[in-house]
Amino acid sequence: MTAPKILQICTNFPPGGIQRHVLDVGYWLRERNWCVGFAGSPGAWMDETKDTKFHNIALSDVAVEGGALPRRLLAAHGAARRLRAVLKQEQYDLIHAHESAPALVARLASFGLKTPIALTFRSREPGRVKNSD
Repeated sequence: MTAPKILQICTNFPPGGIQRHVLDVGYWLRERNWCVGFAGSPGAWMDETKDTKFHNIALSDVAVEGGALPRRLLAAHGAARRLRAVLKQEQYDLIHAHESAPALVARLASFGLKTPIALTFRSREPGRVKNSD
């Protein structure tokens, strides 16, 4: 049986809790012979020089750091196009998205590819999200 290929995708890679978790899980899986790639905006903890399986996808421009909503939506389109090319080339079996901007881009990029997406939603308590009821 071949080891699954998983893409760990988060917004960016500066020092932080989400990033540490993403990297720790990815390296742990690699130690067990899984093929793990990383994607997101580069930062101090991860970029192309630190890992050959890092894919530079401008997700910071899609998240709140990207500015006004129209600008972020345009950035989401560009990031999804880049991620789709990566998915077609690398043939990942699963995308593990950490947070909503990476999940949105992963969903847009994976239409028609049948690549499942697992989402770990962080940094928000359900009570902090306004209910539309």
